[in-house]
Amino acid sequence: MLEVWTRGRLAPDLWLLRAFLAWLVLQSPWITASSIPQYINKHRLVAVAFFTSNVAGLALSALLFPRFGLAGIPISFIVAEAVVCYHWVIRDACRIATQPYFSFALKLWGGLACVAVLSLMATGLVHGIPRLGLFTRCVVSGAASVIAVGFGTFLFWFRTEERKFLRDKGALGARYLGRMLMPHKATEAA
Repeated sequence: MLEVWTRGRLAPDLWLLRAFLAWLVLQSPWITASSIPQYINKHRLVAVAFFTSNVAGLALSALLFPRFGLAGIPISFIVAEAVVCYHWVIRDACRIATQPYFSFALKLWGGLACVAVLSLMATGLVHGIPRLGLFTRCVVSGAASVIAVGFGTFLFWFRTEERKFLRDKGALGARYLGRMLMPHKATEAA
């Protein structure tokens, strides 16, 4: 895709792109959790964790770069953030929000793993379909990934009342859509 986009001038480093994507996904939970202490101006732990993980990530990058090339940089920061930020920042946010940390962390990281596996399986299945054009493969792969993430989120992260709310609103929307698509059936029933 990158070669098509750049008209053959740049060849993608797939491991670098995958490492950056993994870093983005794994960074999202603790970055999101860091907003809670920042909003109430109790962000000392977040600042220390962020600074420490960046210094450790840079130092580790110097060690991993010769072995892994540019992909060693996001890998270094993933490792540094895993050690310094994933636990401490999320635990601090749970403390502030008076949420039990262990059950929250188990649901968060377990759900993230399950949603990631579903998304990777869905896109893997699409990429296994023979004779799909590049554009069609990208569109179908993106749609499959969005559907898999939505389904996984519904299953693993939503609480019972949130699932019920979505089912009720979905049924209401389906009835409304049905009346819009088949107006003659609605007038015959009345």
